[in-house]
Amino acid sequence: MRPSRKPRLIFIFLIGLCGLFVYSYTMRLIEKSHVEAEISHLQARIDHAKIEQHKLLAERDELAQADYIDRAARKLFDFARPGDTVLVMVKEPALAPENADSPAITVVTPAVDLQYLPVWQQWVSFFTSDSFALQIP
Repeated sequence: MRPSRKPRLIFIFLIGLCGLFVYSYTMRLIEKSHVEAEISHLQARIDHAKIEQHKLLAERDELAQADYIDRAARKLFDFARPGDTVLVMVKEPALAPENADSPAITVVTPAVDLQYLPVWQQWVSFFTSDSFALQIP
């Protein structure tokens, strides 16, 4: 009697089905690892964005404080509070004629420490001052 070919075909079909299952399962695992890597990358970006958000919120709160606004107004726009003494630097007036009847005007300019001025202002002060005496701090 001749053995039937049916069991052999069923066995080959089952092996092919198992191979297809293994292949699809492997592809799903690879896709899952890619998705997990993307999730971890996006989570790192979210964490970085949250840290940046906290920094910006802290800076916004600092900028909204009255002390900062007051300091910025004084520094940038030369504002003064009521009751502050404001000093205005005035150039020396031109010499009046000797026989003029007008009273002599004396201008007192505060001494400026050249050490704290920028270099270009030190040079300008050096060449525009009446005396060319070298001032070494």
